[in-house]
Amino acid sequence: MEQVDRYLAELSAERDASWARAGELTVVLGEMEGDLGRLRARVEAVGPQTYESLSSRAGSLLAVVEEEAGAVREQARADGDEEVRAAQRAGEELQEQAREEGRQRREAAEEEAAGIIGRAQEQADGLLDEARREADRVRGEAESTMEETRRNAARTVREQEENHRRRKEEADRGIAAREAKVTAAVEETDSRADRTLAETRAYLADTEEQARHRQEDAEAQADELLAQARLKADRTTRESEREQREHDERCEEINMHLAHVRTSLAALTGRVVEV
Repeated sequence: MEQVDRYLAELSAERDASWARAGELTVVLGEMEGDLGRLRARVEAVGPQTYESLSSRAGSLLAVVEEEAGAVREQARADGDEEVRAAQRAGEELQEQAREEGRQRREAAEEEAAGIIGRAQEQADGLLDEARREADRVRGEAESTMEETRRNAARTVREQEENHRRRKEEADRGIAAREAKVTAAVEETDSRADRTLAETRAYLADTEEQARHRQEDAEAQADELLAQARLKADRTTRESEREQREHDERCEEINMHLAHVRTSLAALTGRVVEV
């Protein structure tokens, strides 16, 4: 396929070169037509000249010159037209030749491309058949490898299951041993807790008994203190009553004495004296 592409690229390049050459000839033809047009314009711009003031001999000479100039102009026009037609024919021939060469090259390229494509197709078919055979071989090897892998995987699974079973049995034995140890520890803890509870209850009972005795002692002491306080209060009350009676008696004596003094003063002064 790379050869076909390269050959087609070469044909395309040659075709482009032919068209470029035809374009160049067309440009040259245009330039020649332009030159001819400018030449015609210059000839027509000259125009006929009249020299009426000249002599008859000069007029005859002028007529001859004008006739020759006209012949030259006609010949120039004819030559220019012929050159233009020749250039056009040459350009057309070159274009036709380029088209023919391009067609021939294209046909040859197509034939060559068809041959190359046919050979490439044959090679591709051969490669495809070889690839298919290789694929079948690889597939067979892969299937064999996969079957071996399945057997190995099954064996590995069985080994893993056996290992898992052994580890589970070991784990179960370990769990049973730990459970027995934990059970013994729990029983020991319960026994120790029972002993501690019994000791605590005995301590609480002893403490309650001591507290009851202390409370009884405190109540007895409080009763004794209360009795002493009551006795002291009674003594204080009796003492206060005695002191109040003595105070009242002194006040009575003072009042009697004051009354005696008022009476004595009234007798002496002849009027009542407030004391």
